[in-house]
Amino acid sequence: MAELLAVLAAVAKGVRYFAVAAFGVTVALMGADWAVRTRRLSPFSRVSRFVRARVEPRLRPVEARLVRSGTNPANAPLLMLLVVAVAALLLIFITDSLVAVVAQALLAGTAGPRAILLLLVSWTFGLLRLALMVRVVSSWIQMGRHSRWVRWAYVLTDPIIQPLQRLIPTLGMIDITPIVAYFGLVLLERILVPALLG
Repeated sequence: MAELLAVLAAVAKGVRYFAVAAFGVTVALMGADWAVRTRRLSPFSRVSRFVRARVEPRLRPVEARLVRSGTNPANAPLLMLLVVAVAALLLIFITDSLVAVVAQALLAGTAGPRAILLLLVSWTFGLLRLALMVRVVSSWIQMGRHSRWVRWAYVLTDPIIQPLQRLIPTLGMIDITPIVAYFGLVLLERILVPALLG
C-alpha cells in the first residue's frame, strides 16, 4: 500500500509540474503575441514570424468568439491566458482530490467497517459542499440550471436549498441560502462524525 501511495503522490507531483509548465509556456506565448501586436517586436524578427505562423492561428477561434459576444478581439491573448490558468488549477485540484480519495479509501479499507462508514459520510458531505459551490459559481456566470455541466449540482442541492429558500428571504438580489446550507453541512458533519466514532 505504501508503494501505491508513493506512486500516486509522484503522479500528483508530475501533474502539478505539467500544469505549471503549461501555464508558463502560455504566458511566454501570449506575451510574445502581445509584443508582436503592439509592435514592440520587429515584425521581421524570428519571434514575430513564429507568433504569426504558430500562435495567431490558434487564437483566431477565440477572437471570433469574442467578436460574436461583442468584445474586443484584442483581448484574445488575455482570455487564453485566463483559460489556461483556470484549466491548470482545475487539473491540479482534480488530481490532488483523486489521489486523496484513493489514499483515504486504501486506509479505510485496512481499518475496518467503521472507518469505511466514516469515509462514506465524509465523502457525502464533501460532495454536497462541492455541489453547493458549483451551484453558486454557475449562478455568477449565468449558466442555467439545466446545463449539462451543472445539472448534477442542482439535483443534489435542491432538497437542501428549496426548504431554506422558503424560510430565509433574499437580501436584495442576494440569495444567502447556499451559504447557510454550506455552514449547516459543516456543522452537521462535525456533529455526526464524533457520534459515529463514539
